[in-house]
Amino acid sequence: ELGATVVAVTGSKLATHRCLFFDPLPLEARCSGRVLFAVETARKLYRSNADGQLIEDVRFAAYSEAQAPPLEDAIVAELVAIGHKGIRAFYEDCAQGSVSIIDDPTHMFLRDYLGTAAAANPPVTSDKRQYPRIEVREGNGAVVFFGVPIALGRHYFEVPPLLTDRVEGKPVGRYCFDCVPCGLSKALLVDYLMEVTGELAPGFALAVGDQPMGNDEGLTRRHTDGLPFISVAESHEMVPDHLADCH
Repeated sequence: ELGATVVAVTGSKLATHRCLFFDPLPLEARCSGRVLFAVETARKLYRSNADGQLIEDVRFAAYSEAQAPPLEDAIVAELVAIGHKGIRAFYEDCAQGSVSIIDDPTHMFLRDYLGTAAAANPPVTSDKRQYPRIEVREGNGAVVFFGVPIALGRHYFEVPPLLTDRVEGKPVGRYCFDCVPCGLSKALLVDYLMEVTGELAPGFALAVGDQPMGNDEGLTRRHTDGLPFISVAESHEMVPDHLADCH
């Protein structure tokens, strides 16, 4: 209402979060172009047209791909195998009682998947009704494992040393582990809007995120360079020391 531009940035796909971060915003704001929506860890950027409908910013798509080229088919196949192994191991450990995290009420729903076909052989699909699962994003933009709590992500998944020059793997969200091309980060969107389009001006914008040590790390990089970061993480433990005062 005061004329600000809102830029939502998520690691999820468009269909997953548009109902949270785009559709509920006032139609007038969307029609005026003051609502931007970036998805898949800033792989794609959507804007709204004069009717308030989403259209992809193809210029940003080219920019993002140039900075972080998609993964090769062979790498994707290897990551899928890692995802299968890790998800299967987690649910086997849960079934054997060696993982206590699913006793926590927050994670207890994971018990519903013990002994299921998906837990034993996670499907490679983008169907969010399938759980646990492995997603290969469009154009090999990323490989994402769903179904293991973030606190245990690095215990069950690891990018092989030979791939670390092409792939960055890290736990994100609550139950995901992202395998993205090196260089793909929410920082790409910030750089694009500041340096290419000029839509973000130092001193006239701020960033807000709940995973400053995870998927929102890219939004923190200009904290002392005109884009202050505000942490809304669930606890101080999720905030790096240099941003402690921002929580």
